[in-house]
Amino acid sequence: MSGVRAADLLERELPAAVRRREAGFDEVTLWVDRDSLVVACTLLRDHPDGAYTTPVFLTAVDWPDREPVEPRFDVVYQLRSLQFNDTIRLIVQVTEDDPNVPTLEGVFAGMDWHERECYDLLG
Repeated sequence: MSGVRAADLLERELPAAVRRREAGFDEVTLWVDRDSLVVACTLLRDHPDGAYTTPVFLTAVDWPDREPVEPRFDVVYQLRSLQFNDTIRLIVQVTEDDPNVPTLEGVFAGMDWHERECYDLLG
């Protein structure tokens, strides 16, 4: 199952960062705390058990009817470890009132381009 390696690493090393873990369609998805996103991605990139050095994509999903049960927006990151032939999907949820997410440009070169594209998509 794809993503187990990353999910186990984050739950072991940064348990407070992980809000939820779900598995489906042979993939693991982790919901990560917004304030822990940079630290979590740095750990996934640098840890010997991770090596998630390749950001595959970044996008966002608008769920206009979801608030106040859950935040309206999901910011979705897909990272790949070429070393372990594995991928992980991370989701950061943000509200309409505070839709800001920290940049990952300092973690993954070129990520600013993906972030600008996502901003242009949803604002």
